[in-house]
Amino acid sequence: LVVAIEGESLQEFTDELVRLTDEYSPGSMLHSGIREAYEKAVAEVEAKPGVNVLARSKTLPDASKTEAAGLFLGTRAADFLADSDLAAEIFGRSTMIVTCRSRD
Repeated sequence: LVVAIEGESLQEFTDELVRLTDEYSPGSMLHSGIREAYEKAVAEVEAKPGVNVLARSKTLPDASKTEAAGLFLGTRAADFLADSDLAAEIFGRSTMIVTCRSRD
């Protein structure tokens, strides 16, 4: 989880994370159960209002090798604070950035 204040520096940071996530090769999870739990958690969070997929590994994962794609999600602080489910850990290759207008 990354919390950041909106601005030019954040845009540069986000652009770089999008680039890196796009290039990220899917990686193997310890076993299929962990992969399945990851995929389920990702699908649930992606469906939440205010959550955006900013990037996903361009290379498709191979489920037979228990691979999972890298994922970069984004949401605004107000949406994050309004839905406690967004604070739940997704064990796996994902990052969520929560943006806010100020430190307050």
